[in-house]
Amino acid sequence: MEFLKEKLGDKYDEVIALLGDTKLIVDDGKMIPKSRFDEVNGKLKKAATDLETLSKTKMTDEERMQSVIDEAAASKKQYDKAMSKLKAKEIFVDGGLTEKDYSSIIDSVVSDNEEMTTSLAMGMVNLLKSKNTETEKRIREEILKSTPQPPAGNGNTHLAVTKEQFEKMGYQARVSLKTDNPELYKTLTSEN
Repeated sequence: MEFLKEKLGDKYDEVIALLGDTKLIVDDGKMIPKSRFDEVNGKLKKAATDLETLSKTKMTDEERMQSVIDEAAASKKQYDKAMSKLKAKEIFVDGGLTEKDYSSIIDSVVSDNEEMTTSLAMGMVNLLKSKNTETEKRIREEILKSTPQPPAGNGNTHLAVTKEQFEKMGYQARVSLKTDNPELYKTLTSEN
Protein backbone atom coordinates (compact mmCIF):
# COMPACT_ATOMS: atom_id res chain seq x y z
CA MET A 1 0.00 0.00 0.00
CA GLU A 2 3.04 2.25 -0.18
CA PHE A 3 2.08 3.47 -3.65
CA LEU A 4 -1.23 4.77 -2.18
CA LYS A 5 0.66 6.70 0.47
CA GLU A 6 2.74 8.31 -2.23
CA LYS A 7 -0.29 9.17 -4.37
CA LEU A 8 -2.56 10.41 -1.57
CA GLY A 9 -0.01 12.12 0.59
CA ASP A 10 -1.69 13.81 3.60
CA LYS A 11 -5.11 12.38 2.69
CA TYR A 12 -3.87 8.77 3.08
CA ASP A 13 -4.91 8.39 6.76
CA GLU A 14 -8.30 9.93 6.05
CA VAL A 15 -8.99 7.52 3.13
CA ILE A 16 -7.86 4.49 5.17
CA ALA A 17 -10.18 5.53 8.02
CA LEU A 18 -13.09 5.80 5.55
CA LEU A 19 -12.33 2.38 4.04
CA GLY A 20 -12.22 0.65 7.42
CA ASP A 21 -12.05 -3.18 6.97
CA THR A 22 -12.59 -3.04 3.22
CA LYS A 23 -9.93 -5.01 1.35
CA LEU A 24 -8.29 -3.48 -1.68
CA ILE A 25 -7.07 -5.57 -4.60
CA VAL A 26 -4.06 -4.30 -6.43
CA ASP A 27 -4.30 -4.67 -10.21
CA ASP A 28 -0.90 -5.82 -11.26
CA GLY A 29 -1.90 -6.07 -14.91
CA LYS A 30 -2.60 -9.79 -14.68
CA MET A 31 -6.08 -9.43 -13.26
CA ILE A 32 -9.06 -9.94 -15.60
CA PRO A 33 -12.47 -8.54 -14.69
CA LYS A 34 -15.19 -11.20 -14.30
CA SER A 35 -17.30 -9.76 -17.10
CA ARG A 36 -14.35 -10.00 -19.50
CA PHE A 37 -13.57 -13.55 -18.30
CA ASP A 38 -17.18 -14.64 -18.84
CA GLU A 39 -17.19 -13.11 -22.32
CA VAL A 40 -13.95 -14.88 -23.37
CA ASN A 41 -15.01 -18.15 -21.74
CA GLY A 42 -18.36 -18.08 -23.61
CA LYS A 43 -16.56 -17.49 -26.93
CA LEU A 44 -14.19 -20.38 -26.18
CA LYS A 45 -17.05 -22.78 -25.42
CA LYS A 46 -18.89 -21.72 -28.59
CA ALA A 47 -15.71 -22.20 -30.63
CA ALA A 48 -15.22 -25.70 -29.18
CA THR A 49 -18.82 -26.63 -30.03
CA ASP A 50 -18.46 -25.22 -33.53
CA LEU A 51 -15.21 -27.12 -34.04
CA GLU A 52 -16.82 -30.40 -32.99
CA THR A 53 -19.79 -29.80 -35.31
CA LEU A 54 -17.48 -28.84 -38.16
CA SER A 55 -15.25 -31.85 -37.62
CA LYS A 56 -18.30 -34.16 -37.75
CA THR A 57 -19.54 -32.59 -40.97
CA LYS A 58 -16.09 -32.70 -42.58
CA MET A 59 -15.57 -36.37 -41.65
CA THR A 60 -15.22 -38.83 -44.43
CA ASP A 61 -17.59 -41.75 -44.56
CA GLU A 62 -14.86 -43.96 -43.14
CA GLU A 63 -14.28 -41.59 -40.22
CA ARG A 64 -18.02 -41.42 -39.52
CA MET A 65 -18.20 -45.21 -39.56
CA GLN A 66 -15.25 -45.40 -37.16
CA SER A 67 -16.95 -42.86 -34.87
CA VAL A 68 -20.14 -44.96 -34.84
CA ILE A 69 -18.09 -48.10 -34.16
CA ASP A 70 -16.29 -46.37 -31.27
CA GLU A 71 -19.59 -45.22 -29.76
CA ALA A 72 -21.03 -48.74 -30.13
CA ALA A 73 -17.94 -50.24 -28.48
CA ALA A 74 -18.25 -47.82 -25.56
CA SER A 75 -21.95 -48.69 -25.20
CA LYS A 76 -21.15 -52.42 -25.33
CA LYS A 77 -18.50 -52.03 -22.66
CA GLN A 78 -20.95 -50.15 -20.44
CA TYR A 79 -23.62 -52.82 -21.06
CA ASP A 80 -21.16 -55.66 -20.31
CA LYS A 81 -20.19 -54.01 -17.04
CA ALA A 82 -23.85 -53.59 -16.05
CA MET A 83 -24.53 -57.26 -16.85
CA SER A 84 -21.48 -58.32 -14.86
CA LYS A 85 -22.67 -56.27 -11.89
CA LEU A 86 -26.10 -57.88 -12.11
CA LYS A 87 -24.52 -61.35 -12.25
CA ALA A 88 -22.30 -60.56 -9.24
CA LYS A 89 -25.35 -59.36 -7.26
CA GLU A 90 -27.14 -62.59 -8.14
CA ILE A 91 -24.20 -64.67 -6.93
CA PHE A 92 -23.94 -62.71 -3.69
CA VAL A 93 -27.66 -63.05 -3.00
CA ASP A 94 -27.59 -66.78 -3.80
CA GLY A 95 -24.66 -67.03 -1.39
CA GLY A 96 -26.82 -65.64 1.41
CA LEU A 97 -25.49 -62.08 1.45
CA THR A 98 -27.68 -59.01 1.72
CA GLU A 99 -27.18 -55.81 -0.26
CA LYS A 100 -25.73 -54.25 2.89
CA ASP A 101 -23.15 -57.08 3.03
CA TYR A 102 -21.90 -56.79 -0.55
CA SER A 103 -22.49 -53.12 -1.42
CA SER A 104 -19.04 -52.00 -0.27
CA ILE A 105 -17.15 -54.62 -2.32
CA ILE A 106 -19.21 -55.06 -5.48
CA ASP A 107 -17.46 -52.32 -7.47
CA SER A 108 -14.08 -53.93 -6.84
CA VAL A 109 -15.40 -57.29 -8.11
CA VAL A 110 -17.19 -56.06 -11.24
CA SER A 111 -15.46 -55.62 -14.59
CA ASP A 112 -16.66 -55.67 -18.19
CA ASN A 113 -15.58 -59.33 -18.37
CA GLU A 114 -18.50 -61.37 -17.02
CA GLU A 115 -16.46 -64.57 -16.58
CA MET A 116 -13.87 -62.82 -14.44
CA THR A 117 -16.58 -61.07 -12.41
CA THR A 118 -18.41 -64.37 -11.88
CA SER A 119 -15.19 -66.07 -10.82
CA LEU A 120 -14.31 -63.32 -8.32
CA ALA A 121 -17.83 -63.21 -6.87
CA MET A 122 -17.97 -67.01 -6.51
CA GLY A 123 -14.55 -66.99 -4.87
CA MET A 124 -15.67 -64.40 -2.32
CA VAL A 125 -18.91 -66.23 -1.57
CA ASN A 126 -17.07 -69.54 -1.16
CA LEU A 127 -14.50 -67.90 1.12
CA LEU A 128 -17.25 -66.40 3.29
CA LYS A 129 -19.14 -69.71 3.43
CA SER A 130 -16.03 -71.62 4.49
CA LYS A 131 -15.27 -69.03 7.17
CA ASN A 132 -18.87 -69.20 8.42
CA THR A 133 -18.75 -73.01 8.50
CA GLU A 134 -15.42 -72.93 10.32
CA THR A 135 -16.74 -70.41 12.85
CA GLU A 136 -19.93 -72.40 13.44
CA LYS A 137 -17.89 -75.56 13.97
CA ARG A 138 -15.60 -73.81 16.45
CA ILE A 139 -18.59 -72.37 18.35
CA ARG A 140 -20.27 -75.81 18.51
CA GLU A 141 -17.08 -77.33 19.89
CA GLU A 142 -16.82 -74.60 22.53
CA ILE A 143 -20.46 -75.07 23.51
CA LEU A 144 -20.03 -78.84 23.75
CA LYS A 145 -16.92 -78.42 25.88
CA SER A 146 -18.75 -76.13 28.29
CA THR A 147 -21.92 -78.27 28.47
CA PRO A 148 -21.91 -80.65 31.47
CA GLN A 149 -22.29 -84.36 30.75
CA PRO A 150 -25.68 -85.84 31.68
CA PRO A 151 -25.69 -88.42 34.47
CA ALA A 152 -25.21 -92.01 33.41
CA GLY A 153 -28.22 -94.30 33.46
CA ASN A 154 -30.63 -96.30 31.40
CA GLY A 155 -33.27 -93.59 31.26
CA ASN A 156 -35.48 -94.98 34.03
CA THR A 157 -36.79 -92.31 36.34
CA HIS A 158 -38.11 -94.80 38.96
CA LEU A 159 -34.75 -96.35 39.96
CA ALA A 160 -34.65 -94.81 43.41
CA VAL A 161 -38.17 -95.82 44.48
CA THR A 162 -38.26 -97.21 48.00
CA LYS A 163 -40.89 -99.59 49.43
CA GLU A 164 -42.46 -96.69 51.36
CA GLN A 165 -42.66 -94.52 48.28
CA PHE A 166 -44.20 -97.41 46.34
CA GLU A 167 -46.89 -97.89 48.97
CA LYS A 168 -47.80 -94.18 48.80
CA MET A 169 -48.03 -94.25 44.97
CA GLY A 170 -51.37 -94.00 43.25
CA TYR A 171 -52.64 -96.34 40.55
CA GLN A 172 -51.32 -94.27 37.61
CA ALA A 173 -47.84 -93.96 39.12
CA ARG A 174 -47.70 -97.76 39.74
CA VAL A 175 -48.75 -98.46 36.12
CA SER A 176 -46.07 -96.05 34.90
CA LEU A 177 -43.48 -97.76 37.10
CA LYS A 178 -44.53 -101.21 35.85
CA THR A 179 -44.23 -100.01 32.23
CA ASP A 180 -40.92 -98.20 32.69
CA ASN A 181 -39.17 -100.60 35.03
CA PRO A 182 -40.92 -103.98 35.28
CA GLU A 183 -38.07 -105.54 37.30
CA LEU A 184 -38.27 -102.88 40.03
CA TYR A 185 -42.07 -103.18 40.04
CA LYS A 186 -41.76 -106.96 40.45
CA THR A 187 -39.25 -106.52 43.26
CA LEU A 188 -41.45 -104.02 45.13
CA THR A 189 -44.64 -106.07 44.71
CA SER A 190 -43.06 -109.39 45.68
CA GLU A 191 -42.02 -108.04 49.08
CA ASN A 192 -45.71 -107.65 50.04
